[in-house]
Amino acid sequence: RRIQRLAYRVALLARRDPELARTGRALWQSDPSWQPFRRAIERLLVTYDWGEALVALNLCLKPAIDDLFFGRLADAAEGVRDHLDAQILRSLREDAGWHRAWTDAVVDLACADRPPNREVVAGWINAWTPAVEAMTDAGGAFIQGLGSEPRRADAEPAAGTTPRPSRDRPRPGGALG
Repeated sequence: RRIQRLAYRVALLARRDPELARTGRALWQSDPSWQPFRRAIERLLVTYDWGEALVALNLCLKPAIDDLFFGRLADAAEGVRDHLDAQILRSLREDAGWHRAWTDAVVDLACADRPPNREVVAGWINAWTPAVEAMTDAGGAFIQGLGSEPRRADAEPAAGTTPRPSRDRPRPGGALG
């Protein structure tokens, strides 16, 4: 659902601003703001252990990306009165919560069934934490550079504090918790 909605929205924006479609690829490939994301995704694409790939994507990369773009970017969009994009992003954040709950349940089950899995999962989280931190720093700077980023009373997390995976627990109340 997220990819479909984002692709649809980008297509709508590209109709209004054809330059957006032409420059997007170049930005992805060369703009310094996007390189931590690109490196992490390219690394994920060659992670052949499915367990590590699951942990890297669903416990490390996606939560950081979801919080940045479906939380902080939504707030920034709202701050510049782009209400439609803010609503779309917040809707996608609801989906992200469901994905997190599903992943937490799978990882909790795997760790309960075989306690040594807890250490393996924690090791994968440790291995991916630097990539997540680089993405979080670059993404936070990118969003802040877009302009006003007001703090909504109900927003979580506060601007500038996008969660990062901890060494033994991806997020409060989540898998490994």
